[in-house]
Order: sequence, then structure tokens, then C-alpha cells
Amino acid sequence: MSKTKIKFLLQELGFYNHLSNQHLPKLKKVLGKALSPKSPTNLTLPLKLKSPSKNFVLLELGGTFLHISTISHNNLVNDKTVSFYQTTKVYTAANLANSLAEYFQKYSTTETDTLIIVLANALQTKLLKGELQSKILFFGKNHLHRNLIGANLGQLIKKKISKKVKVHLINDGLINTLTHEKHSTLISLIVGTGVNLCLAQPQDKKIFLANLEMGDFDFLKYSSFDAQLDVTSPTPGRFRTEKLLAGAWHHQLFRIILTDLTAAGVLNAEKFLKKINKWSSGDIESYFTKRTLTSEEKTYHWVWREMNNRGAYIHAQIISELLSLIPRSNSIKVLEIGSLIKHDHCYRRFLHQYLRQFCQKKQLKMPSFELAKANSVQSTKKLLAIV
Repeated sequence: MSKTKIKFLLQELGFYNHLSNQHLPKLKKVLGKALSPKSPTNLTLPLKLKSPSKNFVLLELGGTFLHISTISHNNLVNDKTVSFYQTTKVYTAANLANSLAEYFQKYSTTETDTLIIVLANALQTKLLKGELQSKILFFGKNHLHRNLIGANLGQLIKKKISKKVKVHLINDGLINTLTHEKHSTLISLIVGTGVNLCLAQPQDKKIFLANLEMGDFDFLKYSSFDAQLDVTSPTPGRFRTEKLLAGAWHHQLFRIILTDLTAAGVLNAEKFLKKINKWSSGDIESYFTKRTLTSEEKTYHWVWREMNNRGAYIHAQIISELLSLIPRSNSIKVLEIGSLIKHDHCYRRFLHQYLRQFCQKKQLKMPSFELAKANSVQSTKKLLAIV
């Protein structure tokens, strides 16, 4: 089980395509399009600050869980996380609106006058009549759904609530960027079940919010392993970058790589593959880091680390190209969010290492980093002070 032989075969099958610079012109073009104010996922808001609501409910819906925060007289009176999505349920605009409206009714107070819904989905958002109204552009990779694309979910929820409230619907990455400081650019980097990059940039008396939907970028030639994952996924041809980087796909890609290396005779991983057959990416990471490994398992762990190394390199390359498009006079902070960043310290270390190298090469200033939790009540208060 020579690592040299394994690395050679990985190289032959395209696993290290990211080390080539041939894809950089395409990446720059993709980034330029994603940063355009005309992109449907981007938003410009006036910076006319006002007194925000002191009584609101925040519903943050991720890939699995719903987090509920109730603010009453500016104090957090409820902070709860519940399991939300069901694997066999078909989600429609009507039943999703019903469910979220019921949670609002349950956790709101008599003083509650505002509901903020945060989704991890691609949204087209506009400020209309004092509310952030959003249409769903894409809904999840792992949830069954029907007639959700194009739905104005926030307004559907509003119709189901018995009291008069303002309802805002916004993407999770965009709301994270509202922790920005004056005259600075903030980038929110999400690396967990999914991946994304969002950006907040002050422009005169306005603020430009860009949701790049980075997971859907298509700029890098796939390896044979990645191609196998793509064609067997629920979204072939879509979310090509996310499939290279995100926790939702890592365990599947890992099994494909071990299977192919075993078939090629450089590994003998049949027994280990049976063990991890139904494991998630988190299960695999936990197994490798919380026990003494056999010599064979150390080799599998090395393959797992090569996947994380590759993901961090690609991430750093994307961020460095993004930094080159931002005015150099701006102070830039990267807010790091997500389970892969939080729990896998090697990924974060690799990311910083490669980004530092790219910044030095491009003569760019290295941004500051802050490890943060996903959507906070504080960012919501800043949002409400704007809208």
C-alpha cells in the first residue's frame, strides 16, 4: 500500500487537476458573472439605519434542522433547535409555508411584530414595501419537492399568520455578511454540508450583498472519481464545485476512490468499505481522529486527508481570485462558518496555508479570519436596522 503508488494512480485519474492553472481564466469569468449586480441572487440595500424591531422571531432552516430564536423587548427568550426535514416527505410551497407559520405561532409573543426566515437555498430577493421578498430559485439537493421553484414563500407564510407582522425571507450567507464593519468588505465562507461564498461591500450610502452560489460554479475539469459521483447524484451536472468540497458528498466520494483503488490492486479495502458503507462524512472523520489506527487505516486516513487538502486548495484558489476583484483599499475579513471548518482543523489549516501562498504570489493583502457560528441574532438586528 505504497502512498507513492496511490498518489500516482490518483494523478493518472485526474484527482490533482486543481494543481493546474488551466482553469483560472474560466474561474475568473464565473466569478465576474456571480459578482454582477444583475445576478438574481445579489441584492443592493440602502444604508439608512433606523431603530430595528425589538420583538421578532428568527427561523433559520438549514439542510436538516430548524433553529428558532424569539426576541422579546430586545432579549433572547427562546433559543431552540428542532429536526425539520423528513426524507420521505414531498415539500410544496403550501406545506412548507404551513409548517413554518405553525412554528412562528408557537414561539412568537403577543408583542412580536416581525418574522425573519433564513434559508440555505438560492433566492432572488427584492426589498418591496419594507419587506425582503424572495422567490426560491433552487430548493435542496436531498429533499423531495414539487412546485417550490419560483414560490414567494415569505408572503405565503404571511397569509397563514393570524396577526399582522412583517415577513422577511433571506439567504443564510447574505445575512451572515451583515456583521460587516463600516468601510470594510466581509466575506462569509460556508463549508459544511454545503459550501458557499457571500460578500458584503459598502457602496456610498448603499450596501451591495452578493450571494455567489459558489457550489454551483463549473470551472474545473473533473477526475474520474468526481465524474462517477456526479452522474449518480440527484443533480448530475449541477453543484459541481460543491461535490468537490462539501461534507454532503465527501463520504460518497471517499467510497468511490477506495473502491477504484481496490479494483486497481493498490488497496485492499473491501472490509473497510463494508464498515463505512452507511457512514456520513462526520462519522468517517470521527473514526479517524478518535482511535488508534491500524497501518491499513492510516493509509485510508491519508486518502481522506488528500481529499480535504484538495478541497482547501480549491477553496483558497477561489477566494484569492475573489480578493483580486475587490478594491485593495478595503479592509477584508473572512467569516468562517460550517461544520467542516469548525470540526476538521486540518481543512482550516490547509485553507489558510494555501490562501497565504496565493496572496503572496498575487501581492494581495491576506484577509483577517474569524471563526463564527452560523446566522446570529446580532446579524438579524443589523438587517432589521437597514430594511
